[in-house]
Amino acid sequence: MGRFILSKLGRLVATLFAVSLMTFMMTALLPGDPVNAILPPTAPRDEAFVAQVREELGLDDPLPVRYVTWLGNAVRGDLGRSLVDDRPVATTIKERLPVTAELAFLAVGLAVLMAIPVGVIGAYKEGETVDQVSSAGVQIALSIPNFIAGLFLIWLLSVKLQLLPATGWKRLSTDGLLGNLSTAILPASALALGQMAFFSRLIRSDMIQTLQEDFVLSARAKGLSDRYILLRHALRPSSLSLVTIVGINIGALLGGTVVIESLFALPGLGFRLINAIFQRDFLVIQGITLFVATAYVVINTLVDMLYLVIDPRIRRG
Repeated sequence: MGRFILSKLGRLVATLFAVSLMTFMMTALLPGDPVNAILPPTAPRDEAFVAQVREELGLDDPLPVRYVTWLGNAVRGDLGRSLVDDRPVATTIKERLPVTAELAFLAVGLAVLMAIPVGVIGAYKEGETVDQVSSAGVQIALSIPNFIAGLFLIWLLSVKLQLLPATGWKRLSTDGLLGNLSTAILPASALALGQMAFFSRLIRSDMIQTLQEDFVLSARAKGLSDRYILLRHALRPSSLSLVTIVGINIGALLGGTVVIESLFALPGLGFRLINAIFQRDFLVIQGITLFVATAYVVINTLVDMLYLVIDPRIRRG
């Protein structure tokens, strides 16, 4: 057990180093001059002044030197300051992370709550009408992009029924739970639709295999009810793949809510990242990208360790 955990931690450190290197190199090699993001459009391009700005930013140093300096500061929590508004990048992430994190966790939570009954019933009624109808609905949900789902939800619930606001964000700390959910439920539902379809197909596939196992047949021979067998004996071993995909999707959604945040005008990390790309604010791009990638890797490492809790066969192995 100790060797397993140490191995995972060693891979985590190596992966984080590779992620930081790739993040820095891809951003540093983008075309264009970051100095243009600092100087106003009408400012004269005095070569001496531009050279002074580049020297202050360390842009004339060799790439390895710039990387070591940036990584050393990042390890201490200093991700630099925005070239546009001169605010610390770490502060920007701290302010906008709650919006993106809530959106990601709420979307995954809604998807799992909808996917488990759909997947379990589909496996239990394999080949029957219920299974065929649910499979058709899942296929349709998979084919709908999340921004199309978002536009439909805005049209239906905001424009036609006028039940929920179409844009904006109300924070939990200032507007309460109901106020916060009134602005979070639409974008989260748009993200959850495709996730739900994928999760339900995964659960259905794994559940069908689990129901053929000897321990399930033994439980049926003892006269246990189908409901008890499905929920207590079959669902848990069938959830390993689901746990893996949920962990991957939470990490991916932290950086993959760009379109939805832009569509609903949400002050999250994705919306800020898009603005930074347009403004050539490379320190903000590097900081947000590094943070999202680190969260993705850490979450997946925790998911790997969670296997030991879910399935005792892995602990014995």
